[in-house]
Amino acid sequence: MRFLVDRRQAHLPHQPFHPASAYSFILNALFIAGAVWACNDENYALGGILILFEAGWYSGNIYGAANAAHKYNRKIDDDVQKISTHTFHLNEYEVRKTPKASIIFRF
Repeated sequence: MRFLVDRRQAHLPHQPFHPASAYSFILNALFIAGAVWACNDENYALGGILILFEAGWYSGNIYGAANAAHKYNRKIDDDVQKISTHTFHLNEYEVRKTPKASIIFRF
């Protein structure tokens, strides 16, 4: 049922670019650069602390991106369901029903 999605959005393989991702990239780079700089100056405690904060920050970014992707996919699925029920005059339970047989083409 993905063919019912607007063609302008069909080519997007992931969540569209968000300005917060640029800020996250810059902050990650600063944490890593600070840790490298601290370790080069033989300040290993500060380098370890910065790496610890960087690991937490990075894993939080990954978790947030995954949540944003799930939210985006849920919205697409709900839009497809609404379009399908309206266009083809189907009941809601008929749209989400698993087909008894299907053919899958992969290239």
